[in-house]
Amino acid sequence: MPSPVPPNPDLRKYVRINSVFPVQVRILNPITNQPLSEWLQGFTSNLGKGGICLAINHLNPELSKLIKDGQVTLSLGMQIPLSQDAIPALAKVVWMKEVLNEPGSFLLGLSYLQIDAVANQRIMGYARAKQIFIPVFSALVLIRL
Repeated sequence: MPSPVPPNPDLRKYVRINSVFPVQVRILNPITNQPLSEWLQGFTSNLGKGGICLAINHLNPELSKLIKDGQVTLSLGMQIPLSQDAIPALAKVVWMKEVLNEPGSFLLGLSYLQIDAVANQRIMGYARAKQIFIPVFSALVLIRL
C-alpha cells in the first residue's frame, strides 16, 4: 500500500531533477494487466532514474481508492518534448498525496517496474539539458539587455 507522504529525499537511491512534461497514464490490474481506466493525463513534477513524481488532476474517487490501497500498476506514456514517440513504462505507486484545496488532484510517487534503459537515459538527458539550458539562456538574455 502506498504511503500517504513522500519519502525522505535523503533516502532516495537516485538524484531527482525538476522537469515538467506530459504523461499519459492508464491504471491496470496488477495481476491481469487489464485496464481499469481510460487514458488519463498527468504531468511530471520531478523525475529520477528510478521513477517520477506525477501530478494528476480529476482522478475519480474509485480510482484514487484503488491507488491508495496499492491494488494497481500504472502504464505510462511519457512524452518528452522534441520526441515523436511517447516512452512507455510500467510503474508502481510508492506514495500518494492529495493536493490541498484541489479535490481529485494528487501527487503520486512512482517507481519504475519496467522501462527501456536507453529511453530512460533519453528522459534524464532531456531533463539535465533543460536544467542547464534555461539558466544559461536567461543569463545570456540579461547580458544582452
